[in-house]
Amino acid sequence: MPQRRRPELTEAVMGERFVGHRRSTRTFAAGRVCSHAGCTTRLSIYNAGSLCSVHVALRPVTLAAPGPDETTELVAS
Repeated sequence: MPQRRRPELTEAVMGERFVGHRRSTRTFAAGRVCSHAGCTTRLSIYNAGSLCSVHVALRPVTLAAPGPDETTELVAS
């Protein structure tokens, strides 16, 4: 199948590199331990919660789906 040329796409598009809004990732105290009774899992400095992934409560979330059908997935709250 022959390619069609689109004149509006033949010119080079120039731009500038985006440099703004650079911020570092938020971190939390090092050495924190899961607050669930008996759990000794050390939490990541990137985990904002007080529980590890094993003990965090899961809540159902409805994902966007076309039409009347909906898909539900469990995610950490």
